[in-house]
Amino acid sequence: SVINYRKMSSNFILSDNEIRIICITIGALSFVINTLCIYLIIYFRRIFASNIFVVTFLLQAFNLAQNLLFNVLFTLFIHAKYGGGYCIGFVCDSHILPFWAFYSCYILLSCSIAGLFVLLIFFRHQTLLSPTSMLKLSRLSTITFSAFLMLGVTIIPVHYTSMNVQWTRMIANRSFVRCVLHAIGSNMATTLGFSENLQPK
Repeated sequence: SVINYRKMSSNFILSDNEIRIICITIGALSFVINTLCIYLIIYFRRIFASNIFVVTFLLQAFNLAQNLLFNVLFTLFIHAKYGGGYCIGFVCDSHILPFWAFYSCYILLSCSIAGLFVLLIFFRHQTLLSPTSMLKLSRLSTITFSAFLMLGVTIIPVHYTSMNVQWTRMIANRSFVRCVLHAIGSNMATTLGFSENLQPK
């Protein structure tokens, strides 16, 4: 049975076009659902507190952006162990940006969604507390906590982006040095060749 399962799994291989069609279908359905949710959030904004409305709207908008990014535009295949991968989306065919730039956008959106979800729970918890509660934070403390939280979740994508930028610059510098050395070597070879031709036999 194990051998048959391995044979079936080896034969069941999807091509890039089939994977792209599946991801686009999922992305289209998610786009409709996310758009409907955003419309309902705006339509029923009066029943929300101002801070909860803003966080809920941003959470749904970031979810919509992540869905379009992952399923439609880039269709990322991520190897988390190696910090890389490849993509087969529409934007990847144009080679506008390297893979790490797409991956950085995906990490940024994912971390922002996680941070906004924590903020949503935090704001809801604050609204349920009585004004005399010791856990009730002031407006300044709430804004400070929110700012530090959202800045904290961006550490991972910023660190990943900075590492890849440094790596790209290092590769570019090495390529430039190789080109310079190659040009110098070619000039020296040409000069030596001319000097040998000018020497009397």
